Amino acid sequence: MKNIIIILLLIICFNCKAQNPILPIENWDDEQTNAYYKDLNNEFNDFIGTWLYTNGNTSLKIILKKEVMHYNGKYYEDLLVGEYQYRENGVEKINTLANINTVQGYNHEIQGNSIFKDCDYLPVSDCIEGETRLNINLSDPITKHTSN
Repeated sequence: MKNIIIILLLIICFNCKAQNPILPIENWDDEQTNAYYKDLNNEFNDFIGTWLYTNGNTSLKIILKKEVMHYNGKYYEDLLVGEYQYRENGVEKINTLANINTVQGYNHEIQGNSIFKDCDYLPVSDCIEGETRLNINLSDPITKHTSN
């Protein structure tokens, strides 16, 4: 009986693991291996959904969603990802909308997770101090150009 108790205690001790820290995604000061950079304040939620811009016969449709706990090879992170459709003069130039549920992480044509709450990093004339802004990347699958 004594041996069984010792074996059980050893198994329990070996299965104990230190928990990885969960850090707010907007406070990205120091990358920590196996940490989880989480959208703790649900700031991505304001950007999730379908967005449509139209100007005459030209339109841009963007679908954004949140992927939680994506592992990038070093740490876990929440990502805002998406796909888009661009029509110019009524002619479809790019349409990646079918990929919204088939690819993951940084394989999306739209992806990122940089949150800014001040005008230091995004100096634009209409920036209001404290306004939440999101900096993400958009890729053109045809030319392979990327912009943010």
